[in-house]
Amino acid sequence: QLQMLKFADEWNRDTRTGRRAGRAAYVEWVDVDEPDPSGAEGDPFAVFDQGWARGAAVFGRLQDCFYADGAVYASSVSGGDEGEGQLWEFRPRGLRGGTLKLVFESPDAALLPFPAGLAVSPAQGLVLCEGVREAPALRGLTSEGEVLDLAAHDGAAEWCGAAFSPDGKVLFANLRGRSRGDRAEPGRTVAIWGPWEQGVL
Repeated sequence: QLQMLKFADEWNRDTRTGRRAGRAAYVEWVDVDEPDPSGAEGDPFAVFDQGWARGAAVFGRLQDCFYADGAVYASSVSGGDEGEGQLWEFRPRGLRGGTLKLVFESPDAALLPFPAGLAVSPAQGLVLCEGVREAPALRGLTSEGEVLDLAAHDGAAEWCGAAFSPDGKVLFANLRGRSRGDRAEPGRTVAIWGPWEQGVL
């Protein structure tokens, strides 16, 4: 059953602007009766509109999510008052809903532009892959809300697919490379050793 998220106390909440970080709100799920409607090829909103008609919320370009310690963390790449990105935390309670909290909203592209990919670190921080075309970096967000630089490279390839090894000792991340297989900038995977559990991230 395909479902969409709805705020329990508000119909059609627009989460893209006017949100305050740190406040948890109760949310619930509403059904999308026809997940593959016949008119979807001609109407890109054919699925979305079904949930919207039942009060579902709207987000700014949701891209990645990561489950850790009972919560799902999600990136809204273009959300926020400045359109530079938001990070959300959803904590399920049973099968019908849970709570949703805005963890961080970027106030400025110079601080953090378009957080796309994400992973939760052993110290409960977030590793973030910037979704920009110029000088993309691998960043970190501590549990105290501080943004850190983790890694950068000289090319234009985006970071993506960050994930920790099962023992939490190694961070793996990918550099996408050129989409047409440019040998000057191939896709790569890097491994970054900790000790992550002893750091601020």
